[in-house]
Amino acid sequence: MSNISRQAYADMFGPTVGDKVRLADTELWIEVEDD
Repeated sequence: MSNISRQAYADMFGPTVGDKVRLADTELWIEVEDD
């Protein structure tokens, strides 16, 4: 089994559980709770 950094995973597959995503040009952030 190999390890992959969170950044590399996000670049390939998008955000996953625990990641925070900024909504457009706002100061609103969401956190992924379920994948």
